[in-house]
Amino acid sequence: MSDAEPPVPTQPASEPRRGVAIASQVPERDLVAGMEVLEELGQGAQTVVYRARRGGSEYALKLLRGPAPDDEQALAAFRREAALLACVDHPGLAHLYEVGQTRGRPYLVMELVEGRVLADVLKDGPLPQDRLIALAIDVADVLAATHRAGLAHRDVKPQNLLVQPDDRARVIDFGLAALTGGADAADPTDAAVGTLTYSAPEQTGMLNRPVDGRADLYALGVVLFECATGAPPFTTADVGELLRQHAVVVPPDPRELRPDLAPGLAAVIRKLLAKDPDDRYQSGAGLIADLRRLQRDPDGAAFRLGADDEPAGVGADTPLVGRDQELADLLARWHRARGGEGGIVLLQGAPGGGKSRLARELAASARAGDHAVLAGKCSPDDVVPLSPLRAGRRSPPSCTPRTWQRRTVRSSSPPPRPRSWPSWRAPRAARCCCWRTCSGWTWPPGACCRR
Repeated sequence: MSDAEPPVPTQPASEPRRGVAIASQVPERDLVAGMEVLEELGQGAQTVVYRARRGGSEYALKLLRGPAPDDEQALAAFRREAALLACVDHPGLAHLYEVGQTRGRPYLVMELVEGRVLADVLKDGPLPQDRLIALAIDVADVLAATHRAGLAHRDVKPQNLLVQPDDRARVIDFGLAALTGGADAADPTDAAVGTLTYSAPEQTGMLNRPVDGRADLYALGVVLFECATGAPPFTTADVGELLRQHAVVVPPDPRELRPDLAPGLAAVIRKLLAKDPDDRYQSGAGLIADLRRLQRDPDGAAFRLGADDEPAGVGADTPLVGRDQELADLLARWHRARGGEGGIVLLQGAPGGGKSRLARELAASARAGDHAVLAGKCSPDDVVPLSPLRAGRRSPPSCTPRTWQRRTVRSSSPPPRPRSWPSWRAPRAARCCCWRTCSGWTWPPGACCRR
């Protein structure tokens, strides 16, 4: 296979180019009032980043390239990046200090982050396992904060990951970031964006699913595969073949290329590279929990991946305001159901009125009482039938199986007592045949009496 990168419809990340002469790149040192431009740090397809000084402190100054632009789309994209970056407050992201316009060109003043892009670091060879896990935790933590803010980065790759001198990793370049929910979310029918070598099947249009934070986790899996083995799982100069491989070809086991890799870490990378978003980690929190287990004991016993995961799109909610009466009505109906008066509740209202939030509050109250909750969200445009039910079945119940079984027994009538055993063909799980007060379901019937 070839290592050549196919042409992609994306805005390349800035490549560090230290020591570029100011005279040939910057017409004047005072592009922004009060700031002295020192050197060029890098260029993208439409932007350029400079090192600048103001009041004894150094910053990164990002501007659109060339003279005053008349491309309204480029101007809107630049301002949009600033707005999205301001939505996330995390130490792994460059802080945004100022947004403005100079000589008809918009600019951003951001925190200056020193370091090397991961693509340059990987030229020295694959990373040691402990360093790889630490880098994965740093990046996953930034992505988790980004996803909680309702954003997807959509261009996670080694060129957009900066490794600082202390080996901490930071995420840069939010030029392709997009909202993942609501009316302002990116249209899944839009043209593919990102770097195809690191793009999830749904991001390239090969899988008709919405693009959300799980696409970023897939891209992180490709990056970790490259960090572990020295090359991405799929590399070909043919764009169509690359899209096909990401969509249907099973990626190689990282341990086949690097036998000393811990089995747990290889399993984490394989889970990140799942074709179906529902089979990947659903949140950065679940990924970080597994990575920390590996960090403490890389060669320890196997564990269930994603045990601390949370459903995609679930994050920290702001306090519920203005819905006290509706929530009280729902809770009262829930207590009636617990008393034996079951039924169905329909939440109806205008889009954006808080129906989903009310449902989550009710579910949280039920879980707090150790009751099992099956939750899902669907719409007439769902491309996967019964996908909420499928996701709910894969999620562990909020109570133990024994608690679930006892609750089921109490709420159902016993089947007719069998005449004999084993001629009676019982269901897979049956109540004790003596009908004593036994703890839960037993198989075969009567097993509890023979203890």
